[in-house]
Amino acid sequence: MTEEYKNMEKPTLSKQAFWDVDMDSIDYQKNARFVISKVFDRGSLDDVISILNFYQDEIIKSSLLNVRYLS
Repeated sequence: MTEEYKNMEKPTLSKQAFWDVDMDSIDYQKNARFVISKVFDRGSLDDVISILNFYQDEIIKSSLLNVRYLS
């Protein structure tokens, strides 16, 4: 893992945002933009807090500014 993480443990996320994804196969480093945008678009408040505690602020900011769509 790299320095883009605040916390080295995988975030605990609900199936609310990831109902269509095998959560055990998610690579949180390679798919950071996907994970962040999915959580901010469809996740619970607890999911958002987990993401804020896991990724560095700049990674979150960059991911959200470059996502094509958020509902």
